[in-house]
Amino acid sequence: WEAQISINTEMNLSLLQKMKECGCMNLFIGVESFSSKVLHNMGKGYSQKECIDLFTRFKNAGLFFEISLIVGSPPEEEKDFQEKG
Repeated sequence: WEAQISINTEMNLSLLQKMKECGCMNLFIGVESFSSKVLHNMGKGYSQKECIDLFTRFKNAGLFFEISLIVGSPPEEEKDFQEKG
């Protein structure tokens, strides 16, 4: 099975491993941006670091995932687009 999810810092490794054991094949996450400024302006409620930490837990649980990004969202600038975690 596949699911669309949002960034949730409470998704621990144990839960993700159970999802994998139950047949989860892929997760799709609307991250929207990796710029801390843009995430804040969008009111996303999570940080760049929290995204990366969750993605690490996905990898450690053996889960595949995809993300969606919005490029050029106001007030994103080139330096925001280039921001890396």
